[in-house]
Amino acid sequence: MTKKKVLTQRQKKAIKLLFDNVGMSVGEAMRQAGYSDASANNPGHCFTQSEGVKEVFRKIGIDEASIGEVIKDGFTATKPIGYLHSYKKSKDGQIEKCQPDECMSPDFVEVKDHTARLKSAELGSKILGFLNDKIDHTGEIVVSFKGGNQLLSEAEATIIPPEPKPS
Repeated sequence: MTKKKVLTQRQKKAIKLLFDNVGMSVGEAMRQAGYSDASANNPGHCFTQSEGVKEVFRKIGIDEASIGEVIKDGFTATKPIGYLHSYKKSKDGQIEKCQPDECMSPDFVEVKDHTARLKSAELGSKILGFLNDKIDHTGEIVVSFKGGNQLLSEAEATIIPPEPKPS
């Protein structure tokens, strides 16, 4: 018997917000659904890693395989661009300057979409664990001075002015 994956009211509201507002971030949807800023800034614990939320996305066809296909397609992404030119061939075969309305070519050229390709590589790398957004900054830093006490006393002398001598 499989355990039913129950969604909380806030999860349901956040999912509806995401479906109704294309482009809205998960964090913003969570905030509007009533989650705290702390939870919205780290959606993994109570939202994106929830089995209930994952099940909703799987039911509409968003699963690991479909996400992988989109990322894979992104590695070969292209985009059409038009191009401008400043000169054209005249009726008598000479080269002449184009008028502003003649500068845009009616033809389009397919070029590599480097932005989409980079985004796909970045996302794939994060999923595979090659990139880590969170860095652990805990621990000790040991600082040693070459020259020991002499440098330390010189540093103290520049930071802490000597007390005036009584006269």
